[in-house]
Amino acid sequence: MATPVPRPPKTRAARIVLAIAVLNFVILLFPPLTWIVGQGGVWFFLVTGVLGVLSLLVMYRVDASAEED
Repeated sequence: MATPVPRPPKTRAARIVLAIAVLNFVILLFPPLTWIVGQGGVWFFLVTGVLGVLSLLVMYRVDASAEED
C-alpha cells in the first residue's frame, strides 16, 4: 500500500515555520559553511546554536499565534 504524498502547508503560519526550519537545516547542517569559517569555527557553532534556539522560539510564537486566530 502506497502512502500519500505530503501536501504543502496551507496556512501562512505553517509556511513561515517550514521556511525557518529549512533555513535552520541549511545553516546548521551545511558543512562547507564550517569549512569556510575555518579558524573561527567555535564562533560559528556558538552563533548557529543561538540562531537555532532563537528560531525555535520564533516558530513556537508563530504557531501559537496561528492557533489563536
